[in-house]
Amino acid sequence: MVTAFNYMSVEMIIPDQGKHDQTTKEILGGVPLPAGQTAQLDLEGAIGILMDHPNMGPFISKQLIQRLVTSNPTPAYVARVAAVFNDNGSSVKGDLAAVVTAILLDSEARQGHLN
Repeated sequence: MVTAFNYMSVEMIIPDQGKHDQTTKEILGGVPLPAGQTAQLDLEGAIGILMDHPNMGPFISKQLIQRLVTSNPTPAYVARVAAVFNDNGSSVKGDLAAVVTAILLDSEARQGHLN
């Protein structure tokens, strides 16, 4: 499989402009990435589109809660953590340190229920 990115490590994605598709792309069923952009601009645009999707906060929050605290979090717990994902209190979206803090310090995490 040929891609426009080389995965050097889990921490870094390096765009490979020589393998990059220069045509228009559609993300999430119709949100466009314009033709003629560099691989880096397409990557940043795709990440931006994904981060702006309204399900990103709840999805990531639930996945992290299930792995760190409980397999069956309440919708209210997920919503509280998703609110932190969407805004850490300083207008920053996706601050994982703030999200993990919210997960572990939430009252549901400290109740010790079994499920």
